[in-house]
Amino acid sequence: MYVGRLVAQARQVDRRLSEAEARFDALVSAEVEARAAELERTLARPRRLALEARRRGRKIGETRRAALAEREHAAGAEPSEALARVEQRVAHRVAELNADLERTERGLSSQLAALAQRNSS
Repeated sequence: MYVGRLVAQARQVDRRLSEAEARFDALVSAEVEARAAELERTLARPRRLALEARRRGRKIGETRRAALAEREHAAGAEPSEALARVEQRVAHRVAELNADLERTERGLSSQLAALAQRNSS
């Protein structure tokens, strides 16, 4: 009789432990999802800024090329080297901006991965 009660209590403890583990797993999963969503929102801004920077860079380049073409037309003919230098500087600056934004995005992505890994452990 005493052994039967001990077995029943052990089963009850096991059941409660399983329920507690399930609740804990659900809480951890919810927290991981919440943090992942938060990081996704955080990453959305740099992505949007990168896209805007690319658009602005293209627009600036187009505007400068158009202005240069207009000046060349008005002045007769400026050397094409000036145009090439301007285009090269614009392209270089746009490439630098894109590289900066990509580094930021990679950093935030690695933070997201680290957080997800830490929360899943």
